[in-house]
Order: sequence, then structure tokens, then C-alpha cells
Amino acid sequence: MNDIRIIQGRYVRPDTAMALRLAGYKPGPAWDKAMDMCQSLIQTVRRSIQAKAALAFVQLPAGKERLYVILTLGPVVSRQEQLYFRDGREVEGILFSSLADSCIFAFEQELLPQIRRICQEKGLGIAQRHEAGIDVPLSVQS
Repeated sequence: MNDIRIIQGRYVRPDTAMALRLAGYKPGPAWDKAMDMCQSLIQTVRRSIQAKAALAFVQLPAGKERLYVILTLGPVVSRQEQLYFRDGREVEGILFSSLADSCIFAFEQELLPQIRRICQEKGLGIAQRHEAGIDVPLSVQS
């Protein structure tokens, strides 16, 4: 790996509707109550996130290159989520986690134009996207 880049997130904001869907809510009275709770958690989420991405181009056999991208919101998000669960505030923990997940998705969308530009500068394209744990085993993260 001779080309590694770190990119800091700038405008990463939680999406409450997405967070509620990720948490399994459907429109109705429970949705409305959870939406209010999400609104009260947004400032904590925004203060907690330190969005960063590491991009690494890896040389493969036959002269091919592959790009690996790792996104993080930073350790404060994990610690805050753990605090909610430790304190017995499971619903807030789940909603906080879902709001953070929506931030990861927003961060990915923020990064896509930069990733395309970087790939274009290197004369490369993007053939497909794989997500650890979904498209490939979690063991690839190591």
C-alpha cells in the first residue's frame, strides 16, 4: 500500500427518518414518539461524531489495483452508545446508534465525489462496492 489518504468528514448530519427505519420503526404512534426522542438526541450525536475515512489503494497481481475505504465516526460515538445501555436507557441507545448509522451513510455519500475524483486522477474506475459483513465476510476487515 503506497497510496493511503485520510479524509475528514465535514457536513455529516443524522437523518432521523432513516434512523427510525434502521431501528425497525414504522409510521404510527410509536414512530412519532421515537421521532421526538431522536430530535432530543441529535445534538449529542452531532457533538459525538468525528467522521474520518481512510482510503488505501492496494496493488494486486496482474497490475490491478483495489481501493479499500474504512469509515469511522470516532470512539466517542461507541462510548456514548455504551453509556445509554449501561444506564438502562436501551431505547435511547438504539436510537442513538441508528442516528449514528445514518451519519455513516451520509458520510459515504459525502465521500463519493471525492473517491470518484481520486480514482479518475489515477486512471481508475469504480466497478462495484462491497460491504464487509454483507457482500464479503467480516474477516476481510483485518
